[in-house]
Amino acid sequence: MKKIDIYIIAGFLGSGKTTLLQTLLLNSYKKNERVAVLMNEAGAFSVDSTSIPAHVPFRELLNGCICCSIQSQIEPQLLDLCKNNELDTIFVETTGAAHPLEVLDGCMTPAVVEFAEVKGIITIVDANRFFHQQGMSIRVKKLAKEQIRSGDILIVNKIDLLDSTALTKCLQQIKELNQTAPLVTTSFAKFDLDILDSIQSKESIDREKTHIDHHLHVKSVVHQFHSKIDKEEFVKWVSTLPQTVFRMKGFIHFKGDNHITMVQYSYGMPDFTKVEQSFPLNLVLIGEQLDKKTLTDSLNTL
Repeated sequence: MKKIDIYIIAGFLGSGKTTLLQTLLLNSYKKNERVAVLMNEAGAFSVDSTSIPAHVPFRELLNGCICCSIQSQIEPQLLDLCKNNELDTIFVETTGAAHPLEVLDGCMTPAVVEFAEVKGIITIVDANRFFHQQGMSIRVKKLAKEQIRSGDILIVNKIDLLDSTALTKCLQQIKELNQTAPLVTTSFAKFDLDILDSIQSKESIDREKTHIDHHLHVKSVVHQFHSKIDKEEFVKWVSTLPQTVFRMKGFIHFKGDNHITMVQYSYGMPDFTKVEQSFPLNLVLIGEQLDKKTLTDSLNTL
C-alpha cells in the first residue's frame, strides 16, 4: 500500500502560510492529486479555514497551539483523514506559534505511520519581519530561528518589501541558520513547485531514506516488530541509545505478556503502559543524526 505523503507547513504568524497552502492546493488540483488539510488556529474560530475549497477533506484544531495542548489530537484527526479518504497528500498547516519538531512528533505516531509518512517541513519566512527583528522578544526570535533550522525547504516570502542590500543580508542570515535546505525567494508565496517534485523523485530512488534524512537535522526511523521480544533485552538496548535520540514511542508485544505495551521515551528510561486494544507493532524514533541501518540492525537482534 502506497503511503500518504504529509507535508508540514511551518512559519511565524503572518508569514504567508495560508497563501502558500492555497498555492499548494491549486497545484495539486491541476495534477489531479487527492489532498486533505489539517489546520490549526490559536483561537476559538478559524478565519483561514474559509480559504479551503469545499471538495478538500479538512480538519481543524482550535483553541491552542498544535504543538502543545492540542498535540494529542493530531493523531486521531490524521487517522480519520487517512482511513476515510483516498488521499495522495495531507498538508498540515500549523499556527505561527508552533515548533515544527513538536508537530513532526505528533505526525509520527506508530498508528499514523501505518498509513502515512512525513515527506518534509516547508518553512515559510517573512523576509521583512525576519530582517527587522529588533521589536521581537527573545522568545519569539528563538522560535523564528528554530522554525528555520527545522525546515526541509525554506520559502523566503515578501521579498518585495526589502531593498536589494537588505534582502542579501536577510538571506545570508537565514542560510547561516540552515545551510542544507533548498531556499526559494518569492512574493505572495508563489514559486516553482517543481522543487517538491524533485524531493519526491529523490525519495523514490532510495526507499531506505526519507527526504528528512537528506536535508533536516532531525531524522525519524520507523521499525516494525513481527514477533514478541524480551523486555529486559529491550531495556538494555534503550540504555545504549545516544543522546541524539530525542523521542521514541511505539507498541511492543513482550514475551510472556498477553497484552501489547505502549512504550514512551524522552531523554531517559522508557515508560511502559499496558494497552488493551490491538495496535500495529511499530516503534518510532525521532532524533538528530540517526543511523537508520545501525538502529534497525540492533532492533532486529532483540
